[in-house]
Amino acid sequence: MNKADLLAIGRDVLRPADSGDVVEWLEDNVHAIPDSPMPGPFRSERTPWIAEALRIAADPETKLLTILASIQSGKSLFARLLTCHIVANAPGPTMVLQATDPEAKDFALRYLRPVWNNCPPVKARLSADDLDRSTTADFDRMTLYCRGIWNEANLQRLSLRYTIADECWMAPNGHLAELSARVTAFGWMGKRIFMSQGGLAGQEFHQLHETTDQRDWNMRCPKCDHLQPWVWEQIRFPEDAKASGSWDLHKVNVGTTYECAGCRALLPDNNATRLEANARGTFVATASSANTGHIGLHWNSLASMSWGELGVLMLKAKESADQYGDEEPRRIF
Repeated sequence: MNKADLLAIGRDVLRPADSGDVVEWLEDNVHAIPDSPMPGPFRSERTPWIAEALRIAADPETKLLTILASIQSGKSLFARLLTCHIVANAPGPTMVLQATDPEAKDFALRYLRPVWNNCPPVKARLSADDLDRSTTADFDRMTLYCRGIWNEANLQRLSLRYTIADECWMAPNGHLAELSARVTAFGWMGKRIFMSQGGLAGQEFHQLHETTDQRDWNMRCPKCDHLQPWVWEQIRFPEDAKASGSWDLHKVNVGTTYECAGCRALLPDNNATRLEANARGTFVATASSANTGHIGLHWNSLASMSWGELGVLMLKAKESADQYGDEEPRRIF
């Protein structure tokens, strides 16, 4: 090691952690998300609810963050981007959890590591001893574990600063409490983030979410600027889509609109409408949090998916429940 190496190490140690906006930092440093249907660097305008969730997660005052959201709406992207920020700007032992160990391995190798490799500040911190096919990533100032939440042994012994768990509706009862105990050694710096799609009332995740302020993602009507949550009650199927007691699914698919709760304008079902409506959206609390720093976020698929396609899925799920007693499609919906 020469003088230049020592100076570089010294500068790195003395350099303050990034204190700016986490979203701006990610847009500047995440150069690609390889599995994304939209190639190129991270851009927050595509999913502003994820941007706002990242700001809330990075806030030192946030101790518990629950995220209740639909499938394919950005939960895993949120987790991957947050790990980039943690590694580069606020390092500490971290565990990212999926439902099972095989799913955790797949997530680490196919989703986490490719994003890290496209974020130079994170890639630069990977240890020379790190194994690129491992679910444990060694960085120069921290270790990140990717494990399954189903396996209780994964939740024991380690002291962690951050826990980021997805698919919490599949976690056996008591496992979220066991995971929560891992951050106690870090005191006020410990942070728990639990994410899930819809599960069953009374489950451990549901109980935790109800202790938060339960913020809903709200959009602004492009016509009148009225701030409102995305709710299914405002979906409008075409008047001629139902005849003789049967739905014409094609008409539902191509003719569904969204009625503004303010001006009653019927918004067309296209990506441009959703982008404009979400652009100045925000999370609005619907309850009082039981504890300071306990925040709950919720967004649904109306913010990002075709309302006509969702209408078809809803009608098919209802048919499965009514005719066959199969409630699983409705739960997934």
